[in-house]
Amino acid sequence: VYKRQQQGKPKCGALKKEQLEYLFGSLASETGSVALVPLEHRRTRGILAIGSHDAQRFHPGKDTGFLQRLGSIVSHALARITAEA
Repeated sequence: VYKRQQQGKPKCGALKKEQLEYLFGSLASETGSVALVPLEHRRTRGILAIGSHDAQRFHPGKDTGFLQRLGSIVSHALARITAEA
């Protein structure tokens, strides 16, 4: 989903049907737009997928500063949880 120059930054917009089904399962048909937020802190890597019914909620021109900060917070929290396990 990410192009090399976009790694580390959130991506907003529409996804292909197969991608929506992979991320949202039975709710895929109800998902109009998506924000994909990369999660990475030390050894912890993943992606936070946020879906909206509204097709315009997450569009490619959306400012992603808040989503970047959210990704950083979630990444650090996950790193703490995995360190304790």
